[in-house]
Amino acid sequence: MQKLRSIQVLRALAAIAVVFHHAYGMGHPHGEERLGAAGVDLFFVISGFIMAAIGSGRTPLGFLGARAKRILPLWWVALIPWMAVLRPDARLAGSSIFLWPVYGGAFHNPVLPVGWTLCFEMLFYVAFAVGLATRWWIPLGAFFLFFIAPGTALTAYLGSPMILEFVAGLAIAKLPKVERLGLPSLILAFIGFALSPVDQYAEVVGAGAAVRTCWWGIPATLTVYGALCLEQRFHSPLFNLPVFLGDASYSIYLFHKLGDFGATWPISLAVSLAIGVAAFVLIERRLLPSMISDAQALYRRLAHAVADHRPEALGRAPSLRIEE
Repeated sequence: MQKLRSIQVLRALAAIAVVFHHAYGMGHPHGEERLGAAGVDLFFVISGFIMAAIGSGRTPLGFLGARAKRILPLWWVALIPWMAVLRPDARLAGSSIFLWPVYGGAFHNPVLPVGWTLCFEMLFYVAFAVGLATRWWIPLGAFFLFFIAPGTALTAYLGSPMILEFVAGLAIAKLPKVERLGLPSLILAFIGFALSPVDQYAEVVGAGAAVRTCWWGIPATLTVYGALCLEQRFHSPLFNLPVFLGDASYSIYLFHKLGDFGATWPISLAVSLAIGVAAFVLIERRLLPSMISDAQALYRRLAHAVADHRPEALGRAPSLRIEE
């Protein structure tokens, strides 16, 4: 898939909004600063759009494998200091490592707080893979059944209205992109965000999540659609820095909490962004691909040796290339 600069700019906007929310909005629980939390909703809509764009033509297992390789290794690296310091119990460790949050009839957020969003990402990936293997209406119908099922932690997770934001992204991928609709869509999105009551978005399951999905999911959907309609406008050099930050948005999202050390919010914001960009350059772009390549090479050498019953095959390393 060709990189869409409009999507990368929106990723940057979403990441900065979340960082700002944690640096400033968390200390002002009833102010407009909490609107930065809507960056997550924007991420969810973008994710749905990306999945529709890259998922066609892939096998379900191939799709899940590619998504796992993209999401999990960097998540596990970001998780290391939190696991080491907080030493979670088995259930919390399970939700953190495997991104499955429901244990013992309760919802457990990962020890790295932003991980709750990845729990929903992974759920959506599995649902999307089921749709690839069967029909699109099967995972959607299952979601509806879980949504109306009696309230338990499991049904609340599997039937969370937040999933509809991913579905909105899927729908955007099928819509024609008309340039003259871009600016009106962005204006309507701005009005929607501006009018939203910002003091009721702590819940991500149940009725609270339904309210959030309406007030923030709909403007997020309009934002993504409007930006895509104006894709050519984002090819100006003025957007080079936002596009770079969009490339780094996953690292920014995972590592920015390391910059939350009680400083004033402008310093915390700047340090958090700097840590995220450094993690992108040093870990996501350099260290991690090398580690994955070495692990794959070792696995293939071992598999080759076992298949051939020739221990000397361990000395031959196949040439591998990690695809983006």
